[in-house]
Amino acid sequence: MSNSTQQPTQAVTQNDPKRPIGENGFDDITDTLSPKQWQAIELMAAGKRLSQVVAESGVSRKTLYRLRHEDADFIAELRARRRELYDGAADRLAALLPRAVRVLALHLSDPSDRASFHAATAILRMASIKELLADDYDDGDSAKA
Repeated sequence: MSNSTQQPTQAVTQNDPKRPIGENGFDDITDTLSPKQWQAIELMAAGKRLSQVVAESGVSRKTLYRLRHEDADFIAELRARRRELYDGAADRLAALLPRAVRVLALHLSDPSDRASFHAATAILRMASIKELLADDYDDGDSAKA
């Protein structure tokens, strides 16, 4: 179990440039987690199945359950690591959007009805056309139709 005097109020990663190690007040967390626990965090954040985490990290299934549900330091670090990975994935996805839109635009002009239909459907889904139309109706534009 974690020592309640060492629990941070928020998760802070050790490589946060705004809070260098030793200046963030949370550097005690690294002392409370073992190398096996850090490995378990990395594996879990990467989406490995629990059986894989147990096999690769050497942490028992029972201990892993306790860490995931009862250890505040472990939980905070796992959440912080997942957030780092999710943020990076969201940035990479956002960088792909202009290219994806160009590809869909090419498919819209495809002579094959099926390809243009699928492209148009994908664009409408991504644009959340229902939300856009709802905004127009809220502005009173529906009375003009």
